[in-house]
Amino acid sequence: MYIKKWMYVFVLVTVLFILGTFFTFALEPEIVTIPQVEVKYALGAYADHSYSYLATSEGWFKEVGIHIVPEPHGGMIKGEDMPYVVIAGTYDIVQNYTKALTSVLAETTKQKMVVLCDMSLGNSLLGDPDKYKSFEEFLSEGHSQDEAYKLTMEQTRGKQIPYDGCQAARGLIAYAYERAGMNWEKDVDFQVMEDPAKLAMVASGRADLIVPTGIPVIVDLTLKGWKTIISNGMLIKYADLDVSRDILLTTLFAGLASSDEYIEKNYDTILRFASAYYRLLDFMVNETDKAVNKHLPFLNSIAGTDLTKEALTQIYKVLQPFQTFEQQAEWYLDESSPFYWAYIIEEDIKYWEKQGAYEKGKYSPYDVSVSSRIYKDLLLFRLQSEDAIKKAEQTLAKNSTIDLNKVEQLLEQAKYQYSIRNYLDAKRLAVNANEWADYLLK
Repeated sequence: MYIKKWMYVFVLVTVLFILGTFFTFALEPEIVTIPQVEVKYALGAYADHSYSYLATSEGWFKEVGIHIVPEPHGGMIKGEDMPYVVIAGTYDIVQNYTKALTSVLAETTKQKMVVLCDMSLGNSLLGDPDKYKSFEEFLSEGHSQDEAYKLTMEQTRGKQIPYDGCQAARGLIAYAYERAGMNWEKDVDFQVMEDPAKLAMVASGRADLIVPTGIPVIVDLTLKGWKTIISNGMLIKYADLDVSRDILLTTLFAGLASSDEYIEKNYDTILRFASAYYRLLDFMVNETDKAVNKHLPFLNSIAGTDLTKEALTQIYKVLQPFQTFEQQAEWYLDESSPFYWAYIIEEDIKYWEKQGAYEKGKYSPYDVSVSSRIYKDLLLFRLQSEDAIKKAEQTLAKNSTIDLNKVEQLLEQAKYQYSIRNYLDAKRLAVNANEWADYLLK
């Protein structure tokens, strides 16, 4: 009887030991890693659509687990193709701009901007300085804004102006002529053609006014002495945005776009891609000279331009000023700002409604962009990662005699991902560091 009881106790202790060992191992946390994914990406041969070269050449996408294809820097798309390539499935993520998407809402709402990087202030009508006065010159002579619009645009009546009909310039042209009381499609002879053909007309003396598409062409002509007759940056500068925001029709946001399907299925990848772009924007804004020196040869090679360092710097800083993560808080968090992200897209949608292309109220800025959601998610992960990093640091400081090497490694990884704007994985790694700390200190 005694032996039988002893055997029961032995079996029970053995089972409990095995179960205890099992649960001990079962409770061991997994080690968080950053998934490796392939992304079909395309850039454009323009100053504000090709700077991702800076990130691909430095390996910044790879640091957040993203492999860009086609190698080494992605594919190349033309401006007129930007509204269609993600819907067609040709690419997962592309360089794009808001007006490209608002122009095709009647065809599809299944694509969205996911990151906004810059607001265009350089769309321009340029002219021979000896023949034309600018909007600013008329204002300086004491004319009211309404008078300045009429005097400025009346100079162009009946003129032949090279223009390619791109959405980026259309808003500027439509707004300026409407304010002047003119019909831009009837009162002026706009000749639709691409920039090389426009420049050929200018060189041969067949045109003394031009609406360039590429910002590099605008800068190049300006540096050669051509006068800016109007630009959206000029008009916004003098507008009373507290009274009316319709002048915002003349500007746009440029950045990244993807399809609804890709965003839904690959949201974490979108967040990581965005983080690499915010790191890139830091470099361009805070180390402009280095960024320009590296970007310039690549841009000239793909765009067929001979842009100078001075010109590209002007694009970065003035004509298409790039904004860092912190600077973009105005776009996403301050609804009192005239540059709140939704207002600019709203004005573009209203333009199409006035043309009769869209039913009034059918479309909203949320049919064009989810960048606000992505920005706010990154901001939330940033705050959560800061809390988790601080907690892990405090744990290590209190337990300096215990081997917490795994915690230290995860914490260092979290800090590095935080430093490169990858707030999603900074949070994941920092939380994982705390899980390991809790496990090892039991």
